Amino acid sequence: GVSTPAQLLPWAQANVRAMNIVGPIAGDRHKLGTTDNGFPWSAKWGKLTDAQLALYYTPELLTATDFLGGDFYDGATNTNAGEPAAGKLANFAAWVARVAPGKPLAVGEWNAVLPVDIHAAWNVLKSGSWAVACLFNSAENNRTDLPAPLGGSWVLRGDRLAAFRTVLDQAGIPGRNP
Repeated sequence: GVSTPAQLLPWAQANVRAMNIVGPIAGDRHKLGTTDNGFPWSAKWGKLTDAQLALYYTPELLTATDFLGGDFYDGATNTNAGEPAAGKLANFAAWVARVAPGKPLAVGEWNAVLPVDIHAAWNVLKSGSWAVACLFNSAENNRTDLPAPLGGSWVLRGDRLAAFRTVLDQAGIPGRNP
């Protein structure tokens, strides 16, 4: 369900407390930030306003973080067309630019149903100040209601694997197995 403002503020306060405790221990070697679910930046699923997001992303939380991040998936199932991750990534980057200019961006996990959507997400990722973006390529979070192009698994294969390899080639990332 949707959280109420009264539920969001304690989470923000807890994150600030944790970052203020762990930050001095972590020092400069480690960075601390938040990784949210990407749906608050979804145009299809009720993109939240800056005012709504500010209930959790308080000025104190924005100051305490070294980066802001999220997980960005297509969200498609056999009964729901979903929404490609690229739109959520772009909305998230625009929001961070408004509320915390210059703050590095991170993607905990991302993936897409169609090869074209892998390329679209990559185009957003290479255009911004993304510090890290991890593609989710695992069978650990598979669901029986994933759309047919996924073959019941988020694991890259076939055309989706070829699209991701093209992305890696464009990025000049060495050391991968062809």
